[in-house]
Amino acid sequence: MELQLIKNLINIYFISKLLHWNATNNYADHLLYDRISEDCIEFTDKIAENCILPFETNVLNRLELYGALTPSVEDLKNLIIDSANMIQTLCANNEISEGAKNTLSGIAESLNTKAYLLKDK
Repeated sequence: MELQLIKNLINIYFISKLLHWNATNNYADHLLYDRISEDCIEFTDKIAENCILPFETNVLNRLELYGALTPSVEDLKNLIIDSANMIQTLCANNEISEGAKNTLSGIAESLNTKAYLLKDK
């Protein structure tokens, strides 16, 4: 039951964010969907750490968020590096505004820091 709750919360987060990003005609809806998504990720962590992990291990293999993929540290590191590389490609596009490039560059810098933190794992 707890694993399904975690999946539900993750889905609530992502569905809310998708609705948030698509609420272009109504700013109130934009704010509403953002508010709905606010604590979902933190809630998943609390459930995992307080309700599941004290009682059982190897939860990731049963969560199946990634389909057939069993996430590993190497997968995480590669996903982070790939994402930072995607940002570099996007920033090379002259059709993107300078503001968007600045935002993306900051995210890429943060991702590169995260990849560096995982270098010895």
